[in-house]
Amino acid sequence: MQVLGGAFRGYLQITPRVIAEYFLQPSSRLAIAVALFAIGWRIWGVIVGTVLSLGIASAYLLIRKRHVFMRSTPANMQSVDEAPLKRLTEICGYSIVVSLTVAASGILLRSDVIVLGYFTSAKEIGNYVVIQMLVGLIGIFNSALNQAVAPLLAKLNKDGDSEEMFRIVRQHTRWVMAASLPLFLLMSFYGTHLAGIFGKEYDTSPAIFMLLGLGQLVVAVFASSGFLLSMTGRHTVELYVMAGSLLAAFVLNLMFIPTFGLPGAALAILTAVIVANGTRMLVIYKAFGKSPVDTRILRTV
Repeated sequence: MQVLGGAFRGYLQITPRVIAEYFLQPSSRLAIAVALFAIGWRIWGVIVGTVLSLGIASAYLLIRKRHVFMRSTPANMQSVDEAPLKRLTEICGYSIVVSLTVAASGILLRSDVIVLGYFTSAKEIGNYVVIQMLVGLIGIFNSALNQAVAPLLAKLNKDGDSEEMFRIVRQHTRWVMAASLPLFLLMSFYGTHLAGIFGKEYDTSPAIFMLLGLGQLVVAVFASSGFLLSMTGRHTVELYVMAGSLLAAFVLNLMFIPTFGLPGAALAILTAVIVANGTRMLVIYKAFGKSPVDTRILRTV
C-alpha cells in the first residue's frame, strides 16, 4: 500500500492515497475486526482484519492507478519516454526507495522498544510504550500538513523554483513549531498525569516524557527537510541517511540501555533523530547552498 500510495504522491495526486490510507484501510480494518471478534475469533480477528484491510486499500489504489497511469498513449506523444507505462515504471521505482526510507524511519523510532525487549521486563516496556504513544501526539499537525507539502515541493522542483521551494519549507517549520511546541511542553510537564488515564499501575518518568517528546518535536519540525531530498530527485540519498541513522539508533540503544535503563532508550532515540536531521541539513546545504531553517523560527519559540 505504501508503494502504491507513494506512486500517486510522486505523480502529484494525493487524493487516492489519503482516501486509502486514512479512510478506507482504517474503517475496513475496524469493521472486519469487530465482526470477526464478535463471532469468537478474538486476537485473530484483529490480525485478519488488518491484513484484509490492507488488501482492500491496495486493491483500490491498483484500480485508481490503472485509470490514471495506464491510459492509452496520446497521439501527440512521439517518444517512448513520454509513454504513461514508462512513467509508471519510473515512479514505482521511486516509490520503492521512498517506502524503504519510510520503513527505516519507522523502525528507527521503534528501535528502543526492540532493544528494551532484550534487557528489561514486560512491565517496564509497557510503561515506556504508554509514554511513547502519548508523545506521538506532538507530531499530529505535521502529519496533516505533510500531505500537501511533499507534492508541492516536487512540482516546484520540476519548475526550477528553488526560492519558492525553500520559502514553503521554512514556513512549514515555523507552522509546525508553533503547533507542536505547546504539545511538547504539555507532555514534558504534565505527561505523568496524562498517563494516569491508563491506570495507576503505570509508573512513568518525566525525564522520559521530555526526551521522547523532544525527539518527536525534532522529527515534526524538520520533516520537510526530508522532503527536500526525497521530492527533488535525491531520494536515494535520503534512504542512505535514514539507513545510517537506523544503524546508529541500534548501536546507541545497545550502549545506553544497559547503563541507564528506560531513560537511556529515550536518549538513544533523541540522539539518533538529531543525527538524522543534522545529516539532512548538511546534505541540503551542500546541494542547494541554502538552509531549510531560518532565524524566524526563533520568533515562534
